[in-house]
Amino acid sequence: MTRNDGKNNESAAELAKLRRRVQELEADNAKLCRTGEAIQETLSRGFNQCGEELFKCMVRQLANTLQADYTLIGEITGAARNSVRTLAVFADGAPAGNIEYALRNTPCAKVIGRAACVYPRNVAEEFPDDAMLREMGFEAYVGIPLLDTSDQAIGILVGLFRKPLADPDFSRSVLGAFAARIAAEIERIRAEDRLIRSKTSLADSQRIAQLGSWDWDMVARSGYWSEEAYRILGLEPGRDDPSLQRLLECTHCEDRRSVETQINTLLKKNQRGEMTCRIVRPDGVVRTVSLVARAELDSHDGLVRAFGTIRDVTESVEAKDRLRKYQIIFDHLADAVFIFDKEDKHFLDCNNAVIRMYGYSRSEIKSMTPLDLHPRNEQQVVEEKINVRNVDAPNCYKHVTKSGKIFDVEILSDEIIYEGRDAWISVARDITERKRAEAELRELNESLARANARSVEIMAELGAAQAEAESASIAKSEFLANMSHEIRTPMNGIIGFSDLLADEELPLEQMECVDTIRSSATSLLSIINDILDFSKIEAGKLDLDFIDFDLQVTVDQVTDLVSHRAEKKGLVLTSFLHPDVDTYVHGDPGRLKQILLNLASNAVKFTSEGEVAIRGELSEESETDLLVLFSVKDTGIGIPADAQHKLFDSFSQADTSTTRKFGGTGLGLTISKQLVTMMGGEVWLESSSGEGSTFWFSVRLMKQPKERRRPTQLNGDIAGKRILIVDDNRTNRQVLRLQLQSYDLEVAEAVDGMTALELLRRASQAGKPFHLAILDMQMPEMDGETLGMAIKSDPDIHETILVMLTSVGQRGDARRLHAAGFQAYLTKPTKLTQLYSCLRMVLGQDKSRTEESRLVTRHTVDENMQANTKILVVEDNIVNQKVAGRMLEKLGCRFDLAANGTEAVEMVQNATYDFLLMDCLMPEMDGFEATAVIRNWESEHADADSDTGGIPIIAMTANAMKGDRDKCLNAGMDDYISKPVSIDKLREAICKWAGTKVSVVDEDKIKRGTEL
Repeated sequence: MTRNDGKNNESAAELAKLRRRVQELEADNAKLCRTGEAIQETLSRGFNQCGEELFKCMVRQLANTLQADYTLIGEITGAARNSVRTLAVFADGAPAGNIEYALRNTPCAKVIGRAACVYPRNVAEEFPDDAMLREMGFEAYVGIPLLDTSDQAIGILVGLFRKPLADPDFSRSVLGAFAARIAAEIERIRAEDRLIRSKTSLADSQRIAQLGSWDWDMVARSGYWSEEAYRILGLEPGRDDPSLQRLLECTHCEDRRSVETQINTLLKKNQRGEMTCRIVRPDGVVRTVSLVARAELDSHDGLVRAFGTIRDVTESVEAKDRLRKYQIIFDHLADAVFIFDKEDKHFLDCNNAVIRMYGYSRSEIKSMTPLDLHPRNEQQVVEEKINVRNVDAPNCYKHVTKSGKIFDVEILSDEIIYEGRDAWISVARDITERKRAEAELRELNESLARANARSVEIMAELGAAQAEAESASIAKSEFLANMSHEIRTPMNGIIGFSDLLADEELPLEQMECVDTIRSSATSLLSIINDILDFSKIEAGKLDLDFIDFDLQVTVDQVTDLVSHRAEKKGLVLTSFLHPDVDTYVHGDPGRLKQILLNLASNAVKFTSEGEVAIRGELSEESETDLLVLFSVKDTGIGIPADAQHKLFDSFSQADTSTTRKFGGTGLGLTISKQLVTMMGGEVWLESSSGEGSTFWFSVRLMKQPKERRRPTQLNGDIAGKRILIVDDNRTNRQVLRLQLQSYDLEVAEAVDGMTALELLRRASQAGKPFHLAILDMQMPEMDGETLGMAIKSDPDIHETILVMLTSVGQRGDARRLHAAGFQAYLTKPTKLTQLYSCLRMVLGQDKSRTEESRLVTRHTVDENMQANTKILVVEDNIVNQKVAGRMLEKLGCRFDLAANGTEAVEMVQNATYDFLLMDCLMPEMDGFEATAVIRNWESEHADADSDTGGIPIIAMTANAMKGDRDKCLNAGMDDYISKPVSIDKLREAICKWAGTKVSVVDEDKIKRGTEL
């Protein structure tokens, strides 16, 4: 070969080599272009993205650029940096879920310690313990660490391939280009998390410490309050501006000026300040806060910024107040209180009682131990006990003062923490006097033991005396019963005939004598009843009867009984039972009447002018019972405050002097209080001297079942009528209005005659005239009679029906008023049923029972219930026969007389009677035996198809002791009337037991204004 040939060959080889190098450079350039394009495309797509969206974009673009089967971005986790949590995964052409896996024995563990790690092939063989490489069939791996600004690995960027890697350098360079942006984003996210945690931690710290922060930028004119500051002030972020003005608005009005002055002073100085004030939250809660503020000034002393804290110190302030109070209590305790260290036993503190009791100064006490307070001969024993103190029971010791005085103390100890130390607190009480008292008590107990021995002997003697006393008590009870019977029998004649004479037209002197007899007999009977009741109270044998009764009837009966005395004294007497009260009740009507009568009689007795008002209203109600509140109010002399406390005591009166004006036993209120208590209520008084009195009492009554209620003898319907009440007395108008409204009547009121005339004329002109006017007789300026004549003389209103009510009825009034045009004339107080019947009669609802030309009075109303009634009176006493006969004649009833039970049985078998009045104690056959015979005869001759009961038998007896009523009812009698029998009691019995003669309706409907 020639030289030229050799050179040519060398040139060709170099040229071929150069061409290969050019091709390599072109390939590298193409790779760089592709890498640049991939990076440019990724950055352009992820420029405006962050967080999870950026990571997803990066792994997708990385997979596309490298043609990788699996790409991931992972963050190093764990305290030992031994695991990876993926932030984004792109697998087989789609996003995949994040996972967490351990780094140990994986290629990723290699990456963290190097700049990059590439396994072009056989990567699963290199890392046989990596399950993911093996299970997913990866052949090649490329990874690069993600470094923070301090060059510490915080994560990895990985690509995985299922075939060998063709160009490892290209893959490494692409990962390197992506890594910086991803690492920066991870670091940003971590910084943001740290900031959030820092803010959260700060907010939590402020909330725990109850310490809020605030900042006011005076240049930017903006403010900031932390969440805790808002919470302390009770405000809401976003709604309330964080300004100084808003803070001052929250400040308590009493503290606002002082806080504003302090803040303004502080803001003019470049210094720190602190103040305490009260703030008022929007919900009204007052809290105490501590404000710490700091001002920043510029070089010209201008305010640039103000910032500080706000702390809720309410509990702290309150704790200091409590501590101060406890310290005061501690220092002023009468007992000595020591606190001493549990280890060295030296006293740490004491109260003033220690210094006073032992004579040492406080500094001397603090240099001592508990042993120094004991006598020397006891210190060793005490030292053994001092470490095993009983915190549940006190210990007794001898203590010695500074002066050497020895005294007894009782010590109670407990463990405490005092100023960070384990300590004991001991309370020492001087028990010298108690020891002396215990010694005296022991001596007394010995004396008592001797006395007890003697008492055993006395008890034996008392046993015999008690048997004798019980025998005497039985004899006493029998004597009282017999005395009651013997007294009531003649009293029946006295009171009965005086009642009959009182209704006769007697000369004035004779009428005064009759009134005196009547009044004296009634007073005597009242005294007898009080003494008998008091004897029952003393013996604990005062009992109640429980029967069905009508509460309205009971109130009306009381009103009737006191109305005569009230009328004689010129008093206005009113009684009213509110329509809300269910009157069909079960209880003791006699005892209730006794309470009301006692209080009402006292009210009339101690009232010289004005009025007496009896009122009952509902206090409580359930399905089975009701509590009724009664009041008896008067305008009398009143009761001084110093006499009220003993008013309900036995034999006590407000005036106990020998020259007292009013009589009485002083037992009435005592008995009434006992009865009220037995009926489940209480009694009290409101009064002052010279201003009248109001006695209140409540009683609990059971309701009657609907099927047991007796209908009232009323008929007709007056609902919807227009009524005018004319009365100058407000109480009278109120009672009448409520009574009339309960009948569903339209009611108006007038206080005098001129007002009444104006109302009547105005109503007539409006085409709605009043149907009826109820006028009071005694009114100033124009009395009821004058007003009535004025109404009848006016052609526009003369058709108004007139009813006169008067408190002072006189003979001749009825004829004169009838002539003046009045259709009815009633005396006050009127009964509810009596008023209703009167209105029905005068309004034309009961023309079958009254004539148009006849004046309706209370006698007119009552006589309908008494006509055609036939009664058998069974009585052996001639006087009592005459009394009963004359009374029944007065009431318009027919009657027969039987002198004993035998005659009564024979007469019942041969004649028909509406009911029997049966005396109990009679010769031949007494009332109990006669009742039994009559009941047996009725049962033998009863019609099987008839549901009519037997003839009513009412016991009329002078036996009024405990058990007499039950004895009568158990014997087959239907009711019980105790002697003396008044005409009112007899009228009540006729109305109750002769009801079958008159058509009936449900009074419950009448009282509530419903249909009849």
